[in-house]
Amino acid sequence: MIVEMDPTIVSVPVRAGRIRVVLRDGRDVAIPMRWSPRLLVAAPAQRRYVQIVDEGQALRWPEWERIAEGDGGTPPDVPEP
Repeated sequence: MIVEMDPTIVSVPVRAGRIRVVLRDGRDVAIPMRWSPRLLVAAPAQRRYVQIVDEGQALRWPEWERIAEGDGGTPPDVPEP
């Protein structure tokens, strides 16, 4: 059986200390808010105002004009383990 993978972002619920990224192929990735110091200190309304850009391949929080690539890479403000 071959499973088609489509990493296109379809929704980004932000709540309970986590950013959830839901992909078109059904995958669901939860990212701890503490990995992004800017989002951690933001107001809840600011966290929720996220845009899906680049045809579903990236996220943008307009307040910071910052792009976090949706390609599985580490966003720039995430501390390395």
